[in-house]
Amino acid sequence: MYNLVRRARAGLVPLALAIGATGMALAAGAGDPPPEALSCEVQVTHQGGMIALEGVVHAPQAVQGSYRLRVSSTGRSGNADISQGGDFTAEASGTVSLGRVTLAGDGATHEASLQVTANGVTVECRERVGHRA
Repeated sequence: MYNLVRRARAGLVPLALAIGATGMALAAGAGDPPPEALSCEVQVTHQGGMIALEGVVHAPQAVQGSYRLRVSSTGRSGNADISQGGDFTAEASGTVSLGRVTLAGDGATHEASLQVTANGVTVECRERVGHRA
């Protein structure tokens, strides 16, 4: 009789764990779309023979953070390595410009990377522009 009771109790433990996990998933809103995430982009604008690269962050909620925008350029005019960075604040559902670099568009190749850290989350985006892009 003791073995039968022990086996029955042992079988209830996995069942209780499965029910508990299912309840937690339902309470957490399983099946709901995930909340929007912090994102970034490097916007490219052509202006009269020049190319502007602008780092932009999109924040679904108010955040404070830091950023680093790096741009490398290789072309007939020479090479450039530019780095900008600092702190920023974004309002909820806000879009914030984090830095802007304007370079010659003389057939050069420009590579930009933007790294943004806010509320413990880091996102990175890249853009390559030019005749070898």
